[in-house]
Amino acid sequence: MAANPLHFPPLRTSSELGPPSAGLSYAANVSASSSKPTLFPVSFFSPAKNLSFKADDLSEGKSIWTSALIGYSLGPRPYYERLLKAMLKLWQLKGSMSLLSLADGFFLLKFSTEEDLEMVLSGGPWFLLGKPFILQRWSPKFKPKRDEDAPIPIWIKIVDFPLALWTPTGISKISSYVGIPISVDSLTANRTRLTFARVCVLISKDSVLPDEIPIEIEGDD
Repeated sequence: MAANPLHFPPLRTSSELGPPSAGLSYAANVSASSSKPTLFPVSFFSPAKNLSFKADDLSEGKSIWTSALIGYSLGPRPYYERLLKAMLKLWQLKGSMSLLSLADGFFLLKFSTEEDLEMVLSGGPWFLLGKPFILQRWSPKFKPKRDEDAPIPIWIKIVDFPLALWTPTGISKISSYVGIPISVDSLTANRTRLTFARVCVLISKDSVLPDEIPIEIEGDD
């Protein structure tokens, strides 16, 4: 049966992709990237025998990574996807966080808010995927090289803390039961949160974290 040409719309004279760019075929036009390259200008510097970088040279890089933490898991390196999922489940963040892989099993955690960074840094000790996850602030001199025998800084939370011992000496003696005390958070130092004391101590990878710290006050346990 013959088809009536009136039943079919006429073919368009231009492609659905629009008119081609001048001097380019449609294939070249489609394959060309539509995204603009990231602005990252580089230039040549005459190399010296030793490359020296001063504070001014580090200012731009410091501003990029100042809201970042460095972390690693004791033992084998965890899988990226599982680690990220565990972090987002454990930490109720108010902003966003980017997890970036570094060399030698290190990870960089970049936060969009300082509040989230401080919460994660001063919290813990954190156990992710069943293993301790060690965190520290990023610094320009950080090198991704692990030393399993190096002291590990962790934050501990001591509840039921006797107020009579809420002093530098008292907190030092009690936290020394766990490790080597190096600092306390601002709320502990100012005694503005008395529900618990938070202390940063140095431990080793083989240290056992006690559930309780036995103390005696004037003869009473």
